[in-house]
Amino acid sequence: MLINERKRGRQSADWAQRLQPFWPELVAEVRKIGELATERSFLNISKIQDTINIVRTIPDDAADDPNLRMLIRSLIFSRFLRYEEVISNTNTSGQA
Repeated sequence: MLINERKRGRQSADWAQRLQPFWPELVAEVRKIGELATERSFLNISKIQDTINIVRTIPDDAADDPNLRMLIRSLIFSRFLRYEEVISNTNTSGQA
């Protein structure tokens, strides 16, 4: 028996709605995924590009849509790889 059990709402349940105004910019950025060799070695580029054609808009109830979640995770990972490439190029360009 649980005492002190509380029901809580979902964390960030409105994340999909908050992305809606930025969706065109995010789509443009997702379409660039695959330009780097490191992205091609880690990500399934064809699946990402096929999925971006499926997810044309973000409906209000899209927070649990696996396609949208995959696109957002791919975008986050792509940004990480691009950041790492910039950092590694900065570190090696200063060496003689």
